[in-house]
Amino acid sequence: ASTGMGLLTGTWLAIGAVLHAGAPGSRSAGLGLLLIASTGALLSVAAAALITKPLATLVLATTAARFACVGVYELSGRGAWQTATGVIGIVLTAIAWYAATALLLEDVAGRAVLPTLRPGSSRTTEQLFANDLGQLASEPGVRHPA
Repeated sequence: ASTGMGLLTGTWLAIGAVLHAGAPGSRSAGLGLLLIASTGALLSVAAAALITKPLATLVLATTAARFACVGVYELSGRGAWQTATGVIGIVLTAIAWYAATALLLEDVAGRAVLPTLRPGSSRTTEQLFANDLGQLASEPGVRHPA
């Protein structure tokens, strides 16, 4: 999920730069190619997260579909792709809102309140440290509690 968010950040930065530099209403073949490439990268990340983080996979895959539609629109200029992008954007907004709410409630309550589609039970960081400190402590980026 973190890799996906990093890809999104870089892609959005590029989109912002192209839109800032371009004329209003213009299309960019370069941006279209970047979005198609980002689609492939996001789908790879989504596939890797499928088993352990299906809700994040759904958000990333929907984002990839939206990027693909925008990319094709930027390359072709056909209005149907622009419309499809808008529809997928509305669906993506709903999925992302649900995912954020479900994960926030899970974090606050320490248990799943809304379905997150994740296999197994939700565990807090404290529970992870208490149950399997040896294995978890060796994971990259893990900070030890004070």
